[in-house]
Amino acid sequence: MLDIHAHLDWKDFTDVSGVLERMRAAGVRGVIAAGINPESNRKVLDLAASHPTVYAALGLYPDEAQVMSDAEVDAEFRFIEAQAVAGKIVALSEVGLDFSEERSIIDVARQEAVFGRFLSLGAVTGLPSIVHTRKAEARVLEMIEGLVAEGRKATVVLHCFCGKKALVKKAMELGCYFSVPAIIARSEQFQALVSMVSSRQLLLESDAPFLGLDKRVPNEPSCVAGTLAVVAGIKGVTLGEMRRMIEMNEQAVLGMAMGRYQS
Repeated sequence: MLDIHAHLDWKDFTDVSGVLERMRAAGVRGVIAAGINPESNRKVLDLAASHPTVYAALGLYPDEAQVMSDAEVDAEFRFIEAQAVAGKIVALSEVGLDFSEERSIIDVARQEAVFGRFLSLGAVTGLPSIVHTRKAEARVLEMIEGLVAEGRKATVVLHCFCGKKALVKKAMELGCYFSVPAIIARSEQFQALVSMVSSRQLLLESDAPFLGLDKRVPNEPSCVAGTLAVVAGIKGVTLGEMRRMIEMNEQAVLGMAMGRYQS
């Protein structure tokens, strides 16, 4: 199984080789490293080129996109598009919308325009979009629904989704997947999400170095093994059964991209 979403380029990770060794020892076979801006995207590509168990995903985080100029956004989007066509990435990440009240800048129009471009790129290339949805869950689903209404298929993974039950149900109906972080062990919200969502639509992530189970212990891709155990317990199945289901979901979401991936 994979850690579907982590930020390995973050300053917390001074020894990536050690992180990956612990990941493999825990039974996690690989990690998708997500980029958030031009600098981060290039670091992610370098990490993937240096480590065979790291897979690159490129994107523009909402906060980053809205402080870039139109020319900067266009240039980075073309760069990401070129990497997608060349088989250098397995997903578009991290992309989405963030309308959090604590944000000093919320440019809704800019965020939606950039996110819409990534959804369209995913529909054209077949790459999944791993989506950030903070205080914007309803609008994210509306945009996905609009794409579907146009007859275009987008594979979407909702990363750390915190929408209400009605929105979880709508996302399930739209065929979205949900990636669950390690913090589920002490989060009733994520436990409720897993209870509600079909096992066929679940994936696992660390979101490392964020959303760890215990602030005293570094959150790493290896923590996904503990998340698997919690999810299996909620679903009332064995670890082996849950692992097989997760691996089937990974194949459904990433199979095509992994098949043409060139690190």
